[in-house]
Amino acid sequence: MSGAALADFLPQPGRGVDFRLGQDGVLVQQGRLDLVAFPQRPLVSCLMVTRGRLFPARFAVDAFRSQTWPERELVLVCDAPGTPIEAHCRALDDPRIRVVTPDRPAGSLGELRNLSLRAARGDWICQWDDDDLYHPQRLELGMLLLQSMQADAMFLSRWLLWSPGARRLGVSGAREWEGSMLARRAAVPDYPGLARGEDTEVMHAMLRRGRIALVDAPWLYTYVQTGANTWTARHFEAIWEAATLVETAARYDAALAALETQGPYRAYATAAAQRPD
Repeated sequence: MSGAALADFLPQPGRGVDFRLGQDGVLVQQGRLDLVAFPQRPLVSCLMVTRGRLFPARFAVDAFRSQTWPERELVLVCDAPGTPIEAHCRALDDPRIRVVTPDRPAGSLGELRNLSLRAARGDWICQWDDDDLYHPQRLELGMLLLQSMQADAMFLSRWLLWSPGARRLGVSGAREWEGSMLARRAAVPDYPGLARGEDTEVMHAMLRRGRIALVDAPWLYTYVQTGANTWTARHFEAIWEAATLVETAARYDAALAALETQGPYRAYATAAAQRPD
């Protein structure tokens, strides 16, 4: 987009949300949706699988606690007991946060995600990755969209990209982003037993059946490169190369300041710089 800046991709008063709606893998509708509020507020289970480090997981926990959707729970699955993030959550004493540990060592990330699915109490679930940041209306906007379109699931078609260490900030290219899944629990199949890419397999299975919304609201989710992610640096470089927008170095600080109004971006950047290797 010629002349675009990050502000063009952030929420603005009176602007609707662009979407595409598919049924059993076939596009049935697309356009712009103006949201309406629904009185029904079902429980959403946010499912977070973590290796247990305090950084960056505590920021994902804080993002959950800042959500405007009232009926929610965080199911935090640690791959081992007694981790720093588990201690942090227990100290918060928030009844909406439940810590789950496997009875035996899990062989893959996919198995841990299946454990989180089994532990979920809500009829709706949201993937909540521990190294990313979420807008306070992540759940509320998503659930209003799902109810408005009577869809079984939604994925974002673009999300924000951020590498605090490299001072890079942008907007992804357009595709279905598996990590942004918000879905009816009954529509989510079991994850394959893979160490990574397990959510991609599930997303493609879901896209082939059911009523699926693809929503262009990139400000709802910031995909963060910390240097300790599941995927390699080469994977991130491929994502950056396909980006819709990458802010110039001269505009980086102003763009980050705009984001600071909707999340703890500067605190996250400081913590990332202080992270022990």
